[in-house]
Amino acid sequence: DYALLYLYAGAKETTLPTEQLQLIEELVKENVKIIAVVSADNTLDLSFEKYCDAVIFTYSTSQNTAKAVLDVIVGAECPSGRLSFDGLVYVDEKPIIKYPFGHGLSYTTFHYYNLEVNEKGVRCTVTNTGNYDAYAVLQLYVTYKNSVGLFAHKSLRGFKKIFVRRNESLKVEIPFDN
Repeated sequence: DYALLYLYAGAKETTLPTEQLQLIEELVKENVKIIAVVSADNTLDLSFEKYCDAVIFTYSTSQNTAKAVLDVIVGAECPSGRLSFDGLVYVDEKPIIKYPFGHGLSYTTFHYYNLEVNEKGVRCTVTNTGNYDAYAVLQLYVTYKNSVGLFAHKSLRGFKKIFVRRNESLKVEIPFDN
């Protein structure tokens, strides 16, 4: 048996409310398996995730969110979303990035190959090697050599989301964003 928890953190909150964390603790004491559906709009302390069997992050929700989440949980849809911020956990009271910007999972697997880089962007071939038809989300990051400060870390310069059927291969071109 599982408990499906809908958890919410307000727009300026960086942690879940105390009552929600206490509920998770009580369920853990009872050996209940937890699927957490988290709604938040910003970086959130995800330290609670170690007690969960699954965590689905939904950002702000709408009237269709419940159906969309249920479709992912029962396998009717293959997840393809990506984080728009870093997911943090705290170790010795220090924040550690566990789920970086752009992180996301799928029920299938993809193989990326034949990479070509030119002044306009990147080209490659994507093959769906898993058992599900699904969206592949290709992300193009650039790191500037010898840079410091604001540009010292990788920067998202382009992305493409494509639907790839099981065992299908597609050629993809991702132009650099300006």
